[in-house]
Amino acid sequence: MQIVAKSASASITRLLEAIITQSGHSVAKSDEAADFVIEDTLHPAGNIPATIPKLMLVDQSAAHENAVACPLRPERLIQRLAMLDSTQSVSLSNGWTLDMLARSMHHSDGMSCALTEKECSLLKHLAQSNPAPMGRDSLLEQVWGVQGDVDTHTLETHIYRLRAKLSELTPHPCDIISQSGAYTLVFGANPG
Repeated sequence: MQIVAKSASASITRLLEAIITQSGHSVAKSDEAADFVIEDTLHPAGNIPATIPKLMLVDQSAAHENAVACPLRPERLIQRLAMLDSTQSVSLSNGWTLDMLARSMHHSDGMSCALTEKECSLLKHLAQSNPAPMGRDSLLEQVWGVQGDVDTHTLETHIYRLRAKLSELTPHPCDIISQSGAYTLVFGANPG
């Protein structure tokens, strides 16, 4: 994917271009050649065509679904750029779609539900493995990069919070069922 970095600061532009390259993408030399834009809103660099999808660098206090908060942590931006290569949107059910880049679920009627990065990753992996269940160790490895026998309740905590968000949505997009140490995404289920 061709990505252009837009910042009025030459040093920030160089940093962004290094991160783009490190993430496995190519640096676009112009807006016309770009498939995607990283825009430094703290140091604006001019107009960006509205037709090009973008990720914005914003102040820590600014809230936006297509944003990365500054001060910039390169590993966070690399994670977000890695999502560009993966499936950007995953159809769930009952009109709901998971948008990986925006970190949210959107309904065809215009409703939306904000998700954390890990919640998005969990839903994506469960949806892609469906109907096969995913084991705890596999989810820990794919979502958190943790391998081996780890004593943590991180997965269970995230599943609990994600189930709570899913149960509040109408129409209900899906549910997460646990059975024998594995998790399965059930589409169109009713919260129980």
